[in-house]
Amino acid sequence: MIFEKDIFKSVLLTIYIVKLSENIEELIVRLIYSAIKQKELNSRRLLETKENQLSDDIAHILQRNLSDKGVIVAREQPGGFSRKSAGELDFFIYTQTNHTFKPIAIGENKEWGNFLNQFKQLIAYMKEDIPFGFTILFNKTTNLQTVLNRREKILRDFLLDFNGKKHFEALEVTKGFQEIKDVLITTHQNPENQTRFKIYHFIVNAYRPEREAAAKQARR
Repeated sequence: MIFEKDIFKSVLLTIYIVKLSENIEELIVRLIYSAIKQKELNSRRLLETKENQLSDDIAHILQRNLSDKGVIVAREQPGGFSRKSAGELDFFIYTQTNHTFKPIAIGENKEWGNFLNQFKQLIAYMKEDIPFGFTILFNKTTNLQTVLNRREKILRDFLLDFNGKKHFEALEVTKGFQEIKDVLITTHQNPENQTRFKIYHFIVNAYRPEREAAAKQARR
């Protein structure tokens, strides 16, 4: 009987941990989206914002809302692989409770122009014990629909050919997350243990030339 109770408690604990992880993932996705929408309200300032400044602002919003849950948001954290040495992660989100380290997510923020390399870099930084990742694409120069179309094509066509085998291709491409419509989600497989992971793709759009033209004409 005692053995059965122990099993029951273990199952409940496992369910709780899984549910907590799912809630944290959803919360992080929503916080990133909300942070982006807040930054997009001030179009002029956003256009003048540098890539690192944007990452700092988003990380600050994340940390402010996640600290009470024991979640840490680190910027420029060494880790993973890069061309020359250990890379620097734009965002590294993890917990450190009961003397136990647990990674949650890795994210990369880059300006539009080289999304394929940004995505490859994120894949290189990740490991099989990291539940999900995210990209933030910062657009200042190109029509929004053009960026969205090109990004989706890159993700649908993506794969890594290594030793004659294909890795990391998009097994699923999903548009929207619950009621949030303008986020793209791709699902991939870890080569180490065949488990699957998701990457959420966000965009910060500062390129609005028509609205800028309207503002200039309004001041004449």
